[in-house]
Amino acid sequence: MEDNFSIIRFSLFTKSYAGFRIATFIKNSQENKILIKNLSHVLLFDEKQLKCFILHKTCIKRFNKIRILDPEIAEKIAVYTKIEKELIILSQEKSNKSDFAEEYEYGEGLLSPAIERVAGNSLENIKDDYKFEEKIPDQINKYRNWYYEIAYKYGLPTLRIVPFLLRVIISNCQPLVSKTSP
Repeated sequence: MEDNFSIIRFSLFTKSYAGFRIATFIKNSQENKILIKNLSHVLLFDEKQLKCFILHKTCIKRFNKIRILDPEIAEKIAVYTKIEKELIILSQEKSNKSDFAEEYEYGEGLLSPAIERVAGNSLENIKDDYKFEEKIPDQINKYRNWYYEIAYKYGLPTLRIVPFLLRVIISNCQPLVSKTSP
C-alpha cells in the first residue's frame, strides 16, 4: 500500500503545475543537481526519480500511468490531473501576455479559471444554456473540493506553495559556497 501511495504521489507531482514550474526552474539552473537533492529532501521524493523526471525527457513516460482500484478516487485523481494540466496551459498563456502573468502567477488568478474550464468540459453534453448555467456552480464547487482533497491526501504542493518551495530549495544550496569565502 505504501509503495503504491508513493508511486501515485510522485506520478501526480510529475503532472502538476508545481512539478512543471519547479522542473523548469531546475533545468535552467547551473546548480540543478543540488536543487534536485534539496527538493527530494523537502518533498520526500526519491532523488533518482526526481533527477529522471527533471533532467531526462525520456523518463517522463515512466510516470504517466496511475493505477487506482477505487473508482471514486480514480475519478477525483482524473479531475485533479485535468485541473493541473489547465493550470500549466493557463500559466503559459498568461506568460505570453505582459504583466498580467506577474499579477496572477500564483493563487486564485489561475486556479479558478482552470477549475471552471474542467468543470465546463465535464458538462459538454448539456446543450441547453440554461441547464448548463444551472449546473456549473455545483460542478465547480465539487471539483474545487476534489482538487484540494487529492492535494491534501497525497501531500502535493499547490500553486500557491511553489514560490515558497523554490525559496527553500535555493536557500539550501549552501554546498556550492566555498568554505574559504569570508
